[in-house]
Amino acid sequence: MGAQLRRHPWHQTPLGPVEGWPLALRVTVEQMMCSRFAAALCWGSELTTIHNDAFVPILGNKPPAFGQPFAAIWAEAWDQIEPMVSRALNGEATFIEDFQLEVLRQARPELAYFTFCYSPVFDGEGRVAGFLDTVIETTGKVQAELLERQERDRMHSMLLTMPGFAAVLSGPEHRFSFVNKAFEAAAGQRAYLGHRADEVLSELHGQGFWEMVNGTYRDGTSRSAQAMAVRFRGEASERYLDLVVDPIHARGGLEGVFISGYDVTQRIRAQEELLAAQQRLQELALTDTLTGLANRRRLDEALANEVRRARREAHPLALVLLDIDRFKQLNDTHGHPAGDVVLRALGQLLGQFAQRAGDLAARFGGEEFVVLLSNADAAQAAAMAERIRRAVESTVADPAGKPVTVSIGVATTGKVATGELLVQQADAALYQAKREGRNRVVVASTVGGKPADRGDARA
Repeated sequence: MGAQLRRHPWHQTPLGPVEGWPLALRVTVEQMMCSRFAAALCWGSELTTIHNDAFVPILGNKPPAFGQPFAAIWAEAWDQIEPMVSRALNGEATFIEDFQLEVLRQARPELAYFTFCYSPVFDGEGRVAGFLDTVIETTGKVQAELLERQERDRMHSMLLTMPGFAAVLSGPEHRFSFVNKAFEAAAGQRAYLGHRADEVLSELHGQGFWEMVNGTYRDGTSRSAQAMAVRFRGEASERYLDLVVDPIHARGGLEGVFISGYDVTQRIRAQEELLAAQQRLQELALTDTLTGLANRRRLDEALANEVRRARREAHPLALVLLDIDRFKQLNDTHGHPAGDVVLRALGQLLGQFAQRAGDLAARFGGEEFVVLLSNADAAQAAAMAERIRRAVESTVADPAGKPVTVSIGVATTGKVATGELLVQQADAALYQAKREGRNRVVVASTVGGKPADRGDARA
């Protein structure tokens, strides 16, 4: 640029030949030419322009600027820069960052951004003779920042309206710098922004939430939880949250944490209700609808389990099988609805005799019932059966007030090895009780052989 400067016909400009330039102009030009920072010197009443090599990219494809009036070089933007030029010519330096100008550098208008300083330059007599324009183009930086800002705004808008909740906690004090609508819907309307999260949501202490937040901020690793139960202030029941806590890294350090997730309370409640409904259906499938006792299906399952447990733990298991005496006659005399009343009363009574773990009262079928007694030998089972017999006789009656009686057969695993054989032995003992006059208890140990033909003795 120095050679070009020397070759330029300055005598055709208001500055005249270089040899006649004042000392202040020559010194300023020399300093400017040695600078690697883009600079242009505008001198005299026409603001004749001299610039260094670094200023060339600022000009782009504009015509040569050497010796041209500054106003002509930047004619398309003169209305914007003229006030700052005037201040510099009045002795006031102007510095401005990322200033937007529409310029013509590539044969078409373009928006560009510049950070520049217009500094007054004085002649040898202390008068302002021109100004020095030192400049750096910041178009790329500004455009990148604009794109970043637009992306942040877009993300902010998306986060604000996303169906899941989101919040940003900044710094070691975990101050809220962002919450979206879903977060407010979950935690309630509160003063969030700028406030410490542990004070705003103080009720979450001890519920696992802050342990996740503090842990992520401490070690910079993400944490998550599914269906975390939390209770917010003023709510009667817990909410369930699928929660993720992520670290926010910036400038090589940890700036805060990002909390996101979904309120899955309705889903969890629906699952709980479905599970409860399934359990109720399962219970109904294993329950006799008339008496409320276990049905035959549940009895078979329980009997198989208890037989295995009795073998494993080497303790006895007893089965008490009872049948209502002359139940057919009761139905024929008073009607089946009356018989159902007796069956329900007997079922309610038997439930009181099966209170221990492993015990079970069940309707075996028709007017037959079973009480399964875990860890009970023959003597204990016979005593229980006798109490049942007396309780039935004293509390259950037909519509005419006549006491209802039962015949009972008792068997224990001391004599048999399977649930099927246990039932057979109890059935044989029950048959024997019927044959001996009903309303009595017979223990299988007093019975020999296979179960006899029931015949009419079971009536």
